[in-house]
Amino acid sequence: ARGGARGGARGSVIGELPRARVAGGLGRDSGPPSSAILARCLFIFDTVVRAADPALHGHLQSLEIEPQVFLLRWLRLLFCREFSLDDTLLLWDGLFADASHPPPLGEAALKYPSAPRGSGEAEWREAAEASAALPLVDYAAAAFLRLMRGELLGLDQTDCLRRLLSPGPA
Repeated sequence: ARGGARGGARGSVIGELPRARVAGGLGRDSGPPSSAILARCLFIFDTVVRAADPALHGHLQSLEIEPQVFLLRWLRLLFCREFSLDDTLLLWDGLFADASHPPPLGEAALKYPSAPRGSGEAEWREAAEASAALPLVDYAAAAFLRLMRGELLGLDQTDCLRRLLSPGPA
């Protein structure tokens, strides 16, 4: 029989699979984000995507797809694996032009959640500073998800992950 030393609590041959994040929380149920980029992934998914498309956010969350699985690559590589070189350069022109002349955000802008003292406070602050430096990146990630919305809503976990990690525009 499977299980024992080979399988974790959910029967995986690689050990216990991660549990889903607590809905609406400040990160994973194992505690605050361990880095600023993870905090930024959580902000994009749980704040920007949730505000822009609650149904898509709920679908991905119900499939227990962790946003850092796809957003880490998108953010670290600034979408260069997701688009052709020409399209990437156009996107980068917009991202960097926006950063050099950011519009006043005012009260309508989405804000980072307040972290409890001593609970990932530095990571959330650093993530907010990174978002302020290139604000359009967060919204581009949400827009890219919305571009794939029709496909993603009809897919199961495996196919959603495959689509989110496959190079090429939607």
